[in-house]
Amino acid sequence: MDSETLLIEKIPSLGKGLVIFRTFRIQRRADIKVKRILTRELKIENSTGSKKGFGRAIDEVKQANKLLNQINLNFTSERNLDNKNIEIISKQLKSFPLLNLLSMNFAMCPQISDSGTINLIKKLKLFTSLKDLNIFFQRSVHVTDKSLISLSHNLKSFISLKSLRVAFCFMPIRDKALISLSNSLKSLSSLHSLYLNFGYCDLTEDKGILALSKGLESLSSLKHLQLNFTYCESITDSTIIYLGNSLQSLKNLRFLDLSFSGDEMRDDGIISLSENLNSLNALEYFYLYFSL
Repeated sequence: MDSETLLIEKIPSLGKGLVIFRTFRIQRRADIKVKRILTRELKIENSTGSKKGFGRAIDEVKQANKLLNQINLNFTSERNLDNKNIEIISKQLKSFPLLNLLSMNFAMCPQISDSGTINLIKKLKLFTSLKDLNIFFQRSVHVTDKSLISLSHNLKSFISLKSLRVAFCFMPIRDKALISLSNSLKSLSSLHSLYLNFGYCDLTEDKGILALSKGLESLSSLKHLQLNFTYCESITDSTIIYLGNSLQSLKNLRFLDLSFSGDEMRDDGIISLSENLNSLNALEYFYLYFSL
């Protein structure tokens, strides 16, 4: 009898701390075993800060099958990752036009800056068939809201995008960047899942979140929403009330996770927001964190 088994295979001998996985399906037909790439997925993780390890990771991207449709790059806390390496990654990504999932984690990378990240972000507009995009730059001390503005401008190319996850927490994110992001959200009518983490962005104020709330109103297909604005100390009740009004437009929303805290917030905003959620009949899960 024919059978199929999913196999996650770890590629050995790539240096300490460097882990690369490829996903295969083992297909058995009588006495014949055939190995073939299932999802065409490449996953690279490097957490040691080793130059040798990082170099091997870049080589793996270069040699990857051009038919890859999923790439996951995790270089969290990579001390040797600089703008030159980002440029290498940017050039290699152009070789994979069939990508539908791209995940890049550059959190806590002290040597990268806006010049490198913006160059990388500009290349993303080539992937018009992209459905899932994850970008994390939190606590990369030389990356600013200029990178978020660049990302926002390029999001307009992703008309097929279903899921967007963005993290810029612990960074100098000003209202103008959130306004730019809001304008781009209006182009993502197919979006089903949205995760935005701007926790501990102490330059974020009411004007930016009000604009973002307005942008959410156009996401009629949205089913999953997570917003984190904890310790954005300038947020006031008026913003929370407006957000609650905007959320009433998301009639297909099933999962909602909201986190806010600030010195200027009071009970009135929380009560108003909670009351507005009564109109979301499809909602199955709701988590609310407020610290006053």
